[in-house]
Amino acid sequence: MGFHVLFIVAGIVCGASGQGPLLVDSPRNVVLSWSVGNGSLTMSVSMDAGGWVGVAFSPDGNMVGSHAIIGWPSGVSGNIQEYWLQSQQPNGVVPVSDPILTGASITVSGATMTMNFTRPLEHLGRPITLSGMQTMLWAMNMQTHGLVRHDFRGAFQIDLSSGASAATSARTQLIAAHGVLMWFAFCVCFPLGAMSARYLTHSNLRWFHAHRVLQVTGTLLMLVAFALAISYVQQAAGSHFATSHPLAGLCTIACMFANFLAGLSRPHKESPWRRSWFLFHSTIGRCAFIWGPLMALSGILTYQSLFGDSILPLLYVYVVVTPIIVLIAITRETLRSRATRPSGVATPQ
Repeated sequence: MGFHVLFIVAGIVCGASGQGPLLVDSPRNVVLSWSVGNGSLTMSVSMDAGGWVGVAFSPDGNMVGSHAIIGWPSGVSGNIQEYWLQSQQPNGVVPVSDPILTGASITVSGATMTMNFTRPLEHLGRPITLSGMQTMLWAMNMQTHGLVRHDFRGAFQIDLSSGASAATSARTQLIAAHGVLMWFAFCVCFPLGAMSARYLTHSNLRWFHAHRVLQVTGTLLMLVAFALAISYVQQAAGSHFATSHPLAGLCTIACMFANFLAGLSRPHKESPWRRSWFLFHSTIGRCAFIWGPLMALSGILTYQSLFGDSILPLLYVYVVVTPIIVLIAITRETLRSRATRPSGVATPQ
């Protein structure tokens, strides 16, 4: 996707068999260091101090089926255990019946929490891959100790021999596609559709056809993007309304879809409901003209806060295209206010 940037990092050698530190997630300072020797993997994971921290070895990039090590500060060495992730619900995080971690500890120093552990490469029938990319997951809760839902999470692939890493989770591509489609719907299709209805009514029925095509296209893009967002949250085992952006987005989508249905059920111009219908339809359209670009900007910033990827490419597009559309609207509104409205405007029957 246009603004999904693969995060490729080379590890820094810190010993004959050690690698790191590797910055996995910039916004929350998730850093990974490790060493391999004598058939075991020794790993250190540090991130912003909070409730709990966890890493998991995944066979396919999904949460379910992964082997996780989760811990939180408690006493001298902390509370660290191994778990099977059998479902996306808290009761599906099942402790391993015969754990064999060694050197497990979790410490807090200032604003940083660090978890250390050693596990065999061959463990519980889930060997760690040394000859290629090993898929790993990370998650954290910022406030609560214990097995409660994570606030942030991510996935990445790592070569434990060379230290090369790539944050290539397909889920991040889902949310990137969601953002691109929503931006095109709310910053291009819907504004241009509203402008065609307001400023092109002198061109017989061409304004109506342009308005209809743009609004239908924007609505379809919006619904596809909405489905991608739902799929992303379900795959990542997250909360649909963990931040204000999804809740505001759901309200926005509901209003725009209601407006789309209103457009399909337009009453005849002689109907007593015509005035009320026009007031509803035009008000939602005007609000979307302002609210849509703000939601798009909120989505860009939310993506950056979740994944730490560069958002400059999309910001450049946003900063260039959105003001152009706004300037066109301002110019047309100024010209419209100075001109005399032509008589005999064609209205679709």
